[in-house]
Amino acid sequence: MRGGLENSIPPRFLYHSRLFHMTDHRSKGGNQTGARNKVVPSQSILPSRMKNHTDPLNWVLQVVLIVTLGGLYLSTLAPGLSWANNGADGGDFISAAATSGVPHPTGYPTYLLLARLFQFIPFGSLAFRTNLLSAISATLAALLVYHLVISLPYRFSRGNHLAGLIAALAYGVSPLVWSQAVITEVYSLNALFVAAVLLLLLPDAGVLPIKPATLDRLSGLLLGLALGNHVTAAAFLPLLLVGTLRKTDTEGSKDAYATRKIALFHSRKVDWKPLITRIVWLGAGLCIYLVLPLRAVSNPSVNWGDPVSINNFFWLISGRLYAGTSEYHWMAGNFLKYAGPLTPGEMPVDAHELIAMCAPRPVFVSGG
Repeated sequence: MRGGLENSIPPRFLYHSRLFHMTDHRSKGGNQTGARNKVVPSQSILPSRMKNHTDPLNWVLQVVLIVTLGGLYLSTLAPGLSWANNGADGGDFISAAATSGVPHPTGYPTYLLLARLFQFIPFGSLAFRTNLLSAISATLAALLVYHLVISLPYRFSRGNHLAGLIAALAYGVSPLVWSQAVITEVYSLNALFVAAVLLLLLPDAGVLPIKPATLDRLSGLLLGLALGNHVTAAAFLPLLLVGTLRKTDTEGSKDAYATRKIALFHSRKVDWKPLITRIVWLGAGLCIYLVLPLRAVSNPSVNWGDPVSINNFFWLISGRLYAGTSEYHWMAGNFLKYAGPLTPGEMPVDAHELIAMCAPRPVFVSGG
């Protein structure tokens, strides 16, 4: 297979999941009509790549994994709103999703839309239904960890279903993952997006026979939606370069010094087409942030920052609130004065009297 086949495969097709290759079907007498550049499955690679995922044992272990972790999460799922496990934002997320509102920065539009879908489940309290999103996301994230392990190009893990099961279970029952799988929070969904992006972008880690062009679009779109769930997904933006860099051909170079330099620093050339495709679809995924001003237009009961203007919108999605200050742009000047340099004890009137004067209007009292 090192002969004609590999020479006919573009670098990106070799670099990705290696499930397809380009062949021109040229004969010595000329080209065959209509057969040039036809995408066909690799006869030498496809059976071995797919065997790991079509093995009956593989399906049994996946079911065992889902039932085990799903059962653990459901049996320990918070029955309602809970501040356990640092889940103080749960009430904000649940109410914002239910009222088509806008939660605290950075807005989390992807999570809001999915949470609203789960709130249509016809049983349990509103908080319980929203908690289910975390449980299912954590279970699916563990399932993708299983696929990542058995698909990695290393002898100790490639096709090793037991290694995949152990890794996925260890991930799923780790205290941090488990704690976030039973409450309303964005982190379980964030882990699911990260695992999916890794599975699509890491070389030789593909599960499905996806064509490279489709793989580029899907990976960019998923990463954009992941950023709509939590901005820490930005740490994976460099993965967009995976598969788009190939070594520069140094054969025939007359400059011996340049050849040695290239060999030393592994000079690479960017394949711009897949990179641009991924960036464009990344932008398409990021368009989910436009949901926030659309929700704010109706002036919902939960409306952090009121992102209907450009300034308010960027205040919300940039997380400026957490940049070393706890001030909101809509807070009154006197409030900021007594919340910062001065204390409530230095107010000219008793704070409790101020609250009483607001009656019978509802008053929200919070403490940090």
